[in-house]
Amino acid sequence: MVSTLNLEIQLQELFKQREYSKVVFEITSKTSEEERSSNLCNLLGICRIESNRKDKDSLLLALKDFKQGYLKEKNTIHAIDCLGNLITSSVLLKDIENIDKIIDKTSDPKLKEMWKTKKDLREKIKQRENGTRGLESFRR
Repeated sequence: MVSTLNLEIQLQELFKQREYSKVVFEITSKTSEEERSSNLCNLLGICRIESNRKDKDSLLLALKDFKQGYLKEKNTIHAIDCLGNLITSSVLLKDIENIDKIIDKTSDPKLKEMWKTKKDLREKIKQRENGTRGLESFRR
């Protein structure tokens, strides 16, 4: 595998260009969970959230990354960053779960239908992206 320090340097430019999904791909394909530094875990979690804002699955993966980064190096600045992002992401996840519950309890049929349509559309987009990624890897 690649040196994590070299990888961190390479990823700085992609992050500055807001190529979040590329950063996620590079980290996950070039390192194992055990090899990732606290800084890489933090970067991975941030990029997962930025590439799929308000997606529950992305938040759950990011939470795992932040937790792992904090536990690896509890007394470093990167670990403290992971802890802060872990707390923030937990709040975001709770908000998403609460929105679903509030919408389910509402008596406004138009609001329920709009929310259902939005959730269905997000799922279709996600399936299409997954299918496209699968085709790209097949062509290589």
